[in-house]
Amino acid sequence: MLRNSALILLLASAAGASTGTADALLLVSQGFASQMRLGSASWAVGEGAWAVTANPSLTAPGFHGAGGRWNLEATTVSVAGGFGAGGGFLAGGALRFLGMGGLIARDETGQATGEYTWSSGALTAGGSFALSPSVRLGASLGPVWESAGSDGASGFSASAGACFRPSEGVLLGAALHNAGFAPSWDGIHKDMPTEVSAGVSVTLPAGLRAVAGGVYGFSTSARASLAGEFSRSGLSISAGYELTPDSPEMNGAFGGVEYRFVEQGTYGASLAFRQSRDLSWPMLAGLSIEF
Repeated sequence: MLRNSALILLLASAAGASTGTADALLLVSQGFASQMRLGSASWAVGEGAWAVTANPSLTAPGFHGAGGRWNLEATTVSVAGGFGAGGGFLAGGALRFLGMGGLIARDETGQATGEYTWSSGALTAGGSFALSPSVRLGASLGPVWESAGSDGASGFSASAGACFRPSEGVLLGAALHNAGFAPSWDGIHKDMPTEVSAGVSVTLPAGLRAVAGGVYGFSTSARASLAGEFSRSGLSISAGYELTPDSPEMNGAFGGVEYRFVEQGTYGASLAFRQSRDLSWPMLAGLSIEF
């Protein structure tokens, strides 16, 4: 079992092996700035085109692009798009990539044998439909792959989710993420980072919003977060704290800023950070447009 932080495992396993051992953990890293700035709750109640990678029932028309730099010199790039498909259906897709170079390959005795590049990616397609005026259901699926030097493997991932709006300004969401099989080779079985999430978003007076939620991983650490957001004149500032009970070294703050303006569409630019004892200030930046 991979009972540890998803991101720590993704980077550490890639850096410490001569073949891919990251177990598709790209799927549980936050690939978009507007997602990172809401913490763990974003997997359940995050809305936008990128939600096809989180809670597919919240997939929305528009385009999102993001990129950033993690520790261990890892670079991540993500793009997502969504559109109305008619009859109350919404469809979307996303492509995510994470990679790093200059890693040291070692033989069975631990001797260095050279350098290699590790990367992982995922292609996701899905959509949602209205079950009632206040309830939507969604699902997504697609391939995921890894490569380490000349070696590589592919797998498959599927997710499903639901959202409920009991009143204006209140959103409840729940999702199952990353069911399927992880990229594996050399006869080694790898656990898929399957997780379930739940969250709530509540709009408060004076431009405030509270967002809370948590994630339970069957082979990754459980985590929970609470965040507040203040919005005025197109500018939104958010901050919160994430708790990982069985990996306290990953406890830490997160937050971000986003500016949006309307001109034949809603355009946005965002910046987000995540801080902890072992991963200091990883950052993502992104651009978006909502149709």
